[in-house]
Amino acid sequence: MKISLFVLTSVFFLSACQLLSREEAPVPPTITEVPVSTWFCTTRQSFELIGEFCELNHWAKVYVSADEHNWSERAKIISNLGDSPQELLHKVLLSQGIDTPYQNRLRAQNWITSLLTVVEPPMAEVLDVMIFQPSQQLLEMESAITLLSQLNASKEKALNELELKLANRKAELETKRVQVEQLLKIEANMADQNRSQ
Repeated sequence: MKISLFVLTSVFFLSACQLLSREEAPVPPTITEVPVSTWFCTTRQSFELIGEFCELNHWAKVYVSADEHNWSERAKIISNLGDSPQELLHKVLLSQGIDTPYQNRLRAQNWITSLLTVVEPPMAEVLDVMIFQPSQQLLEMESAITLLSQLNASKEKALNELELKLANRKAELETKRVQVEQLLKIEANMADQNRSQ
């Protein structure tokens, strides 16, 4: 029994040594090629047209890095970009920050419109759904808020003018009331004097 236990232990030990001494097969180096197709870009021309933006990961990186900068910093980056479709898409993503002024967000909508005519339908759909429509709604809300603010300001001005007129009218009425009371006192005094005579 001791011998069989010794033999069994020796076999396990030798097997373990053999496993450790084996060299793993070398992993062939990976070659990164430009993909020929993604869901958004199905042709090589699309990749040449918008480059890394065929991948949403790149969109996310640009969008997140844009959020780390204020509008003036992003505006400088935008001014250094050209008008190629790839650069226009980069400009559009940089223009989506919360602090982007209305006019600049509106200009980005025009860039998206021009991009929609040159990109493939899947990319056009992504641009429309993820950027154009939400930005359009935001622009419309900002326009509505601006109009309502202007309307409220004009109503407040008119209300203030009416309140001022009302206060002036009350002062005039009070002055006339005091004058009428004085005239009534004078008349009462005169009537009393006529009775006493």
